[in-house]
Amino acid sequence: MLKSKKRNVRLLIVILVMFVLCWGPYYGYAVVRDFFPRLLAKSRLNITLHYIVEAVAMGNSSIDTVVYIAMNANVRKFMKKLPHDCYTSYVQWKNRRVQPVSLSVVGGMRPAERRSSTRSDNTFPQSNYSNYRTRDVKEVFCIEDKVTRRSKEYPHTGE
Repeated sequence: MLKSKKRNVRLLIVILVMFVLCWGPYYGYAVVRDFFPRLLAKSRLNITLHYIVEAVAMGNSSIDTVVYIAMNANVRKFMKKLPHDCYTSYVQWKNRRVQPVSLSVVGGMRPAERRSSTRSDNTFPQSNYSNYRTRDVKEVFCIEDKVTRRSKEYPHTGE
């Protein structure tokens, strides 16, 4: 319990310091703008300064999120393992074995295995990429099944 309380207090202190560092310049600029307008009138960077100070102030919410994530022990463990995991995945990807695509099988099925339908335009147009599987329109959209189910489940629709 004591360790958890210390972590929470440390998190709150860091969040408070970040709040002061982000919003302090904004309020300082507002005080100068409201009470000493002649100081800003002499500078040509007045508008640029205003936008920078405002962006830092509004960025506080993003910075707080990053601080919450960075102070989480599980996230730190994950980030320590991430480079090794990425490298391992890359090596596995690099050493993969890719099977060549057979040109005799168009759309993933031999012509005898294709489903027959009463419609003449029941398949998607064949593409130049023979490794993409062509499906029946009826199979992809389940036209008959959806209409039947809808009329049974939703009789008020009139379908």
